[in-house]
Amino acid sequence: MPLFFNCHKSGEHSWKYFLNYVANPIKEHINNHNLTSTIRYIVLCKGVPSKIQAGGDFSMCNGNVAVAGLLSMLNSNNYELLLSALYTYYRNGSIPPPYYTYRMPTINNPYYNTDPGYTFNYRFKPDYFTTIWNNFPIKLSYLVSHLDGISYDVVVNMIDRSIDPDVSGTAFWVLDDDPTMAGFTEAAQFSTTKYLLESKGFNVVYDNTNNWITSYPNNVMGFSSWGTHAEDGNCEWEDSAWVVDSLNFNLSNGAIFNTFESFNGTSLTTLAWRHIDNIPPSCNHTQGLATQFLQIGGTGIVAHAWEPYYTPLGVNDNTKTFPAYAMGYNLIDAFYKGQKYLGWVNMVVGDPLTAIAWGKQSLITDLSWEGTNLVTGEIDIPELETLTIANNSVINLRHQGFITGEGKLIIGQNVTFNIYSWEKGLFLSYD
Repeated sequence: MPLFFNCHKSGEHSWKYFLNYVANPIKEHINNHNLTSTIRYIVLCKGVPSKIQAGGDFSMCNGNVAVAGLLSMLNSNNYELLLSALYTYYRNGSIPPPYYTYRMPTINNPYYNTDPGYTFNYRFKPDYFTTIWNNFPIKLSYLVSHLDGISYDVVVNMIDRSIDPDVSGTAFWVLDDDPTMAGFTEAAQFSTTKYLLESKGFNVVYDNTNNWITSYPNNVMGFSSWGTHAEDGNCEWEDSAWVVDSLNFNLSNGAIFNTFESFNGTSLTTLAWRHIDNIPPSCNHTQGLATQFLQIGGTGIVAHAWEPYYTPLGVNDNTKTFPAYAMGYNLIDAFYKGQKYLGWVNMVVGDPLTAIAWGKQSLITDLSWEGTNLVTGEIDIPELETLTIANNSVINLRHQGFITGEGKLIIGQNVTFNIYSWEKGLFLSYD
């Protein structure tokens, strides 16, 4: 039986390419090495396509679907037929204007908004989180990210920063709202994210005026704004490279980026912007590129391969992603917790294992802490393992932060423990 039918050939080829040269080889390698239930994350390196053609839009251009979203469902039953159904659904909505209708397969992400209480009991497991779309059982098989950027140096530097993240919990989260965008559903995310971060003791810079926040004297861990939409009504202003031209932050290792701009992921490896006419009438508009955040010292981004706004919360949800990442979920888990739909526009760039706090975990090897460390979950030291805390270190225990276990805890001199509860304030050790 042919893979695709009743399809427009130009789009069909990209989907066949994805199946034959991206999805199938990955699946065969995983199956041949009995890794189906072992692998949790897939990382696409520089050179692998980040998106393929999907449907149409008002400019009569083919829309894009993120490769990562399709790969995340890799172990779903009848995967090839699922791709065919998705493609047909997209293409049926791509009739040129005036007949064009927006048709987006809204495959609910079963990992969205898991663990709102930050128990850390909802770390991702392959094929555990499931849903249904058009009678297709969907398995969330793997969380997929890219290690990509406009040059190899950018990618190498991003990896270096992910290896040595700032785990102090002291950096600031910059939330740059804009009152002219108050009518959008996503507007409430700024104030809600502010509240959630502050309720857990994190530092937040929040602004809901017309001012652009482009610098701050302290280290910054996360940045979110409306991007170029903040200047939609200004026909004299257009800077598609505003991320590198305007932002001047001291970014901490591990810093992440999310703006509510369509098409800010239209390009990861080159500087190719998506130009839109007449927004507002008589003004042209070119939106920024999230990939440029990596040029100025960022470690992770979420970006949109195409237009996310015609489906509610198609954008990544900061109220889920930012607090989860701040509390200790790794980068890819945190981003997927804020991604409401699969297989559509969201793509993540970054090392999936990057984490900026010590959440609940059991050590699998000896570990050393130095400097300031934020502990938000229970750290279990198994027998035969050792946790060493260097001289003059500061350990901030918050939320459910605690250190326990049958292993060894070696504490240097002048170490400070800031505890949140005397019930969690006792250390008992055989050594």
